[in-house]
Formats: sequence, C-alpha cells, structure tokens
Amino acid sequence: MSLAHNDQIISLSACAYCADLNPVEDGVVKTPLQAIWASAASGKCESCIVIRDAIIECVPEATIGNKASIEIRRAILRQFVEIVVRFGETGRSTILDLFVTNDIHSPWRSVRTGVETSGNTISLQSFRNVETWISNCVETHTACRLDEASILPSKVLDLVSNAPDVVLCETRNKEARYCCLSHCWGEARSITTTTSNLGAFKMGIPFRALSRTFQEAVIFTRKLGVQYLWIDSLCIVQDDEEDWQTESTKMASIYARSHLTLAATGSNSDLGGLFSKQAKVTLKGVYRDGEIYEIHARPVIYHNEEADFPLLKRGWVFQERLLAPRVLHFGPQEMWFECMEKVDCECSGIFGDSWERYSTGQEKFLSKLTHQRALADSALPKVSRRWHAIVEEFTELGLTKTRDKLPALSGMAQQIQTLRVGHYLAGLWSDTLVDDLLWYRLDPSTATHPEKWRGPSWSWIALDGPVKFFDSPHFLESSSLIRNVGSTQILKGVFVDILDSSTRLLSANTFGEITAAHLRLHGYIVPVEVFDAKGRSNSSKSSLGRTRSFGRRLRQTTSGTKPSYEFRFQGQDELTTYIFSADYDLCAHDKDFGERTYFILSVAEDENSDDYALVLKCIQSAMNIFERVGFYNTKFNRYRTPEHLHLFNEAFKKSTPCEITLV
Repeated sequence: MSLAHNDQIISLSACAYCADLNPVEDGVVKTPLQAIWASAASGKCESCIVIRDAIIECVPEATIGNKASIEIRRAILRQFVEIVVRFGETGRSTILDLFVTNDIHSPWRSVRTGVETSGNTISLQSFRNVETWISNCVETHTACRLDEASILPSKVLDLVSNAPDVVLCETRNKEARYCCLSHCWGEARSITTTTSNLGAFKMGIPFRALSRTFQEAVIFTRKLGVQYLWIDSLCIVQDDEEDWQTESTKMASIYARSHLTLAATGSNSDLGGLFSKQAKVTLKGVYRDGEIYEIHARPVIYHNEEADFPLLKRGWVFQERLLAPRVLHFGPQEMWFECMEKVDCECSGIFGDSWERYSTGQEKFLSKLTHQRALADSALPKVSRRWHAIVEEFTELGLTKTRDKLPALSGMAQQIQTLRVGHYLAGLWSDTLVDDLLWYRLDPSTATHPEKWRGPSWSWIALDGPVKFFDSPHFLESSSLIRNVGSTQILKGVFVDILDSSTRLLSANTFGEITAAHLRLHGYIVPVEVFDAKGRSNSSKSSLGRTRSFGRRLRQTTSGTKPSYEFRFQGQDELTTYIFSADYDLCAHDKDFGERTYFILSVAEDENSDDYALVLKCIQSAMNIFERVGFYNTKFNRYRTPEHLHLFNEAFKKSTPCEITLV
C-alpha cells in the first residue's frame, strides 16, 4: 500500500484539528489556535498537546490575543511535518520544526530525525562543537594549512597582558596565533582607532568601551586560548590615509594567516553581538498506544535562500570569508563552521560535501568550498571563469564607501594573480582582457554612479550594481555554452586587437584604487542610432522614439519598469533594431542622450555564431576616444531571424578597421 494511501486512511480517523500531525500528502490542515488549546486541554489528543506545548515554549507571543492560527503541512519537497504559527495583526508567522534524535523512535511517522542543538551559542555544548570542528580541520585537512604560529599583523589587540581590558600593540614581526573578526560596522559607529587616540589605546582600551560585538569577540577568543585578535576598525588607524593604504595591501595575508576568523554573521551592526539564544523545548509523554515519546521542537533553522545574514551582504566580508582558512559564523539560531574542505553546522542541516552548489539552495553556505575547489584547476580558462564568478558575487554586495570597490577585492585579486601571468587592470586581466570585457547588466536601473571617478567605463568597477558574465556557472546551463564547460576557449573568433592598456595606481597597492586608465584597441566600429525603446526620449541623431516590432515581443516578457534600449544601423530599415544591455539608464543619467553619437565595436563570436559587441559613446571624434555604455549579444535578441543576423554581419563588412581609445 502506498504511503499516500496510508496517509489518507489515517487522516480519516485522526484528530479533526491537527490530523494527528499527519496531513494528507501535499495537503495543509488549518486550525485556530484556540481549537488546539481546547483539544489539548481535553487530554484526548497527544498531537494537540505536543503542538500546544511547543508553541508555548518556542513562540509564546502567539498565545497573546485570540487571532492566532496554525497550519500543519509537509515541508516542501520532503515527507516530514512542520507547523506554521500565524499571529498578530500583521499575520506574522513562525515555522516550528519537530524532530526526534537518531536513538529515539517516534510514534509519529511524519516527524523527522534530526540533531539537537544547544539553543545558546555561548553554551558549553556549542563550544565543544567548535573545538571539534577546529581540531578536525587542523589535524586532518590537507587543504587547510598547518595550525602553526604566523607573523602577526602590524597591529593587534593583546587580550591577556592587561585583562580584562585590551591593549593595541605593535607586533614588530612577532610570531603567534591570532584570530580575526569579520563584522558589519552599521550606522551607529562603535569605537575606532584614530590619530588622536592611538597613543591612549596603546596603553589600554577599557573592555566596557568596546561595542557588544567586540566584547563578545574578545570573550570567545580568550576562551579559545588565543592571545591576539585583529579587528579592522581598531587595528587600522581610520583617519590616517597612509596607514589605511599600507594595511589594505596586507588584507589577503592578514586573513589567510589567521588561526580563525569570527564572523558576526547574524548582526547588522557592532551593537548586535556574536552570541544568540534560540527557543527550544523537549517534549516527553506517553502516546495513546502506551509508547513513550520524546520530541524536540524549535523554530526552523534555515539553510537555503531564506536564511538572512546581514554580514554576507557586505562587500569587504566577501574576501575576508574566502581568504581565511577557517571561519566560525555566529548566526541568529546556531553557529556554523567552514574551512577549505568542509562546512558544518550545529544542527547538521548543511550538505557541506555537495559539489553542485547551484542546485542545493544552499549556495550562500558553500561559497568557500566552491572557491577552494575551483582554484584546484589552474588552467587559465578555469581561473578566468572563477574570476568572473567572483565579480558576479561581489557586485551583488554593498559597500559603505564607494571608493572601496577595488580595495575590498584586492585580496582576492592578489590570490588569483598567483595562478596567472597577466597583470591586473582595474578589475580585469591582461591575459584574458577580451573575455573580461564581455560583462553586462540584466537591468540598467540597478547601476549607480559613484560621487567620484573610480574606474574606466570599460570596467565593471566604474559603476555600482550587479554584473554578469556568459561563462560563469550561473550561465552554464545555456544550450550554447554547456558543451564548452571543459573546453579551453568559448570564443571562436576575436575581432579586436589590444594595442595598449594601462592604469595609474593611487598607492603601492597593485590591486587597489586607481586614478586613471585607458584601453587602446584596433577593430571594427560602425555608427548606430541608439534609442530608448520605452519612448522616454528621442533617439540619438535620429527620429526613432518608439518601440520597434522586433524587440516588442521580448520586452513584453520582461518587467515593464526596466529601461530598455535598442540600436539601429544607419541605412538599414528602421524596423530592424537590436536590443542591447545598457550599462546604466542612459536616458535618465544623460540629459543630452538624444544628441550623442554612438558606435558598435565588434568584439568576438562564439562557436554558435553568437556575436559579442560593445556599444560606445563618442567622447572626442578627432582622436577616436570613446566610452563604453552597453553590451550587445545575439542572445538578447531571442526572436531574431537568420536575416536579422545577416544584416548585423553585413553592417561590419563595409567598415574599415581603425584604432580607438576607451576611457
């Protein structure tokens, strides 16, 4: 007899209020909380008693008032049961997880087997887990370096010499173990080291003067038996530009040589702290058949895209996490640990040995493993693809200071440099420069201009906002690329020659801020008319101010609020237009958009005859100086016809190659 049929039979005789924790497959049982309370009070339904007691202990706020209700359902894609508690005027909800441990039999078949957690990340049980994770890593993981003393950063916090207070000390190449703290500063800025208090901090920093996050980092580091702690806001003089530039160049080595990085993953500021407590309860009783039960209940611990971690949304944290040999995350519900070979959490809900991170729903938990495994293959195409994936993830994150775009990724760039011979060019690389130019934005409205110039238009660092590459893992399911995953080159033909490329650095940091950059190319450019397909303005140098029939069908499938831009080759039928990805909202940002002169630069072609091109805006015609403003690929025009592609290629046959400069 099938499980679904069994469920239906059981449900016929089950409690009318809770279905005996066994709802029909894909079904949901909805019940007012008052009904569960009444049923539990009668003592006739053990399941209602379990639900009531779990709610009282784990979601006590739901018991206030009489508007709360519950939904008993099967977890999505799984057989076990979960309870959704809805309460309050806004319909706030909490999902409760019911489970038994491995050695306990459950009279409810729908209750899963799980791992009990302490519910308190500073408890002895949690600390024992941490000790086990670290010792296993140090003793058995070949990819994680040996846990021996390292040269300390130039300044660290000494947690022992003046306890309970701490001392900012200059280390002078001393060797010892140390921990790092990764944290969100938040709007309410906590204590920092400046030129005015540097001398006093070298004498001592009162423990009470530290923010909650800093205090708890000190407590935990001491508990680990480690004397030194590095915190960026205290170990870098914040108003000393020279010290900041010097120390930012060492960021990669500071995290890479640490014993452990403590991550305040669940806190959005330094006031949030590391430690947390989670409601939980163990329920014991006797089932109707006389069997003794022991069930654990707690709010669901998320290990998928629903998990919300403020720290992992910050740009600086990205490289801190990937470069450190070991990271201990303090989340709002539990701790989780990641190193170069493994990911573990207190409840064992992370599938840390899964290679395919793009189908588990646990991508944010597996970033470190993915990065480490990707670096195992040093072939240039694989390294280049990894860099593109890094840029994609990094550009999704936020930075408090927009000038930090390059410094916040300088450690990652320094690491990637060891795997290739090309030099770094404002977020791109000289040995894969053509491939690196092929970035694009899914939505131009997500791009924002920094207050000050930060990089050239041909680099993704020029603007803020997420970018994509065609060869990154997110795109490998494409029918046009899947065959090339293991190949040495996705592009079949390249139509530009790189004549010269250079950047001017602000400091000695090769991977840090720049003050100027240019790219000199030799290739084919063709003048085009660019227009706003949503009709917000006239086209450039033309009367095209309306949506063309070719692109209309594609735009009807996309958001109506996204800016949409197209171009048309001069001399071709005005209905023959081409959708492209603008680097930003051209019309909104440039009041003279309709008066500009635009060109298309043919860049490359892949083995499926898909074309790659850059949309350029002329800055100085006499010297052939241009800015990049967009990216074109045949894939953007999904409803194209063979004639359409033919016309695109024909436009370039009439052009003569020339030398241009991109700025």
